[in-house]
Amino acid sequence: FFQAEDGIRDSVASRGRGDVYKRQSDQYNIEIEEIVERTKMSYLDAMLYHADENGLESETVAGLVNIKTKNKLREEAEKLNFMPKTSKLPII
Repeated sequence: FFQAEDGIRDSVASRGRGDVYKRQSDQYNIEIEEIVERTKMSYLDAMLYHADENGLESETVAGLVNIKTKNKLREEAEKLNFMPKTSKLPII
């Protein structure tokens, strides 16, 4: 394993920490999608479950979530009235 300065370990040699974070971010988001599909959990629940199972801190998770997952999380939060709804333009 290769280890970045902050302790994140990766099994693939990389050219720097950016490579490690990119691979881990991609893998994290794939795992969240799989949990949501397999268990029918919400994205928020899947992220909390994954963090708990893997001993991840919220600061670590925040850096791993990609735009696609953030948008799905926002949509869920808006439907549940956890966040104000964002206006969307109709598609013509």
